[in-house]
Formats: sequence, C-alpha cells, structure tokens
Amino acid sequence: MFPYIALAIVTLPVIELLSLYLMWWGMGVIAMALWIILTGFCGIIFAKSQGMRYWHRINAELDKGEQPTDSVLHDLLIVFAGFALVLPGLFTDIIGFALFLPPVRNRVINRIKKTFTMYRKKSQSSASASETVNSANEYNAREDVIDA
Repeated sequence: MFPYIALAIVTLPVIELLSLYLMWWGMGVIAMALWIILTGFCGIIFAKSQGMRYWHRINAELDKGEQPTDSVLHDLLIVFAGFALVLPGLFTDIIGFALFLPPVRNRVINRIKKTFTMYRKKSQSSASASETVNSANEYNAREDVIDA
C-alpha cells in the first residue's frame, strides 16, 4: 500500500500542474482563477452542508445504540471531497465532485471494507500460524525461577 501512496504523492502534483497549464492555455488566466476560487467555495459549502447531515445521522445512530461505521466513513469521504475541491487543480476537483455523489461514496466504502477485511484475514491467519509455532515451542518462565 505504501508504494501506491508514494506514487500518488509524486504524480499528483505533476497531473495538477499539467491540468492547470491546459486550463490556462484553453480558458485564460481569469477563467482559470475563477474556476479555482469557485471550486474552493463549493468544496467548503458542500462539505459543511453534507457533513452536518451525516453528523446528525451519526448522533442518531449512537443514540439508538448502533455503531455508525457507514456514516462515519461517509462523513470522512465528504471531508476528503471538500479538501480535494479546495486544492487547486482539475484532477482533484473531479475526485472531489465525484465523492459528493452518494453512489460513488458507496462504492468507495465497499472497496475500503473489502480491503480491510482482506488485511484482517491475512493478519488473523498469520497470527494463528505464529500461535501454532509458539505452542509447539512453549517456554514457561516460571520454571527458571529459583525460590530461596
């Protein structure tokens, strides 16, 4: 997973600079500046309005005694979408606007759950394998203690 994050950190600024250059070349400086300002305000407004809606949903689920896992993930993705819209660039704007759509968020949440389930199964299988090795070579520290 780390190589994907490192690749994103390296390539995202290049993609953003290229998209900003193409916007400047195609639309002009004033239109590009207005686009950046407009998407920044949209990100702040959308994140605040939808974030508050999911915040109330999280509190309602907690009041019922339920765990609000899906609502928390929706809220985190909305915050991430707002942050993506505040960043200047066309690529992050596309990601930000897409994450404000509930079907896109549902697909991302399902992917996140699937990934965590896969890692959890891997860690449980490696933990059970190490427990098997430890039980075969069990060491009891009490046997080494000499009472006087």
